[in-house]
Amino acid sequence: MQLIIRLGITLVIITLFFTANHLETGIISNFFRIIATVGLFQIIVSNVLWKTYNARMQEMINQGVIVDDYDTRLFINAAVKGGFIAFGILIVLYLPNYIAVGWVWIISYLAAFIVVQRSVKGYLHQRKTSMHLRSEAQMMVPADYTRATTE
Repeated sequence: MQLIIRLGITLVIITLFFTANHLETGIISNFFRIIATVGLFQIIVSNVLWKTYNARMQEMINQGVIVDDYDTRLFINAAVKGGFIAFGILIVLYLPNYIAVGWVWIISYLAAFIVVQRSVKGYLHQRKTSMHLRSEAQMMVPADYTRATTE
């Protein structure tokens, strides 16, 4: 099931770029590029942020301490890193629009397909890991903790 979801998301993003690069310039091709760009940025930046969140959660579980305060620089750095990764992939996807050579098209779309596929796979894996870590952290919280904080 996850393979179908991954392939579906990847093919939608690559198809939007492919269609936008092959249409005449206009509102529709720009609309396709915007939708694909936003989707790609969301997947890649969320993947990096979920990795950071899961690493932080795993560290807290290993230490046996559950705290809610965190270092904002950690998440800002992760968001910037994800933005740079997404920007690099977008350069590869916009390249065929500017260099109209056959092998550039093939290499660009193949590389983008592989990278987007791996990013979606990582994103789905991080979401599953996050759910597991949250349930593990929830079991560490004492039973009377919620009663004491609400009274």
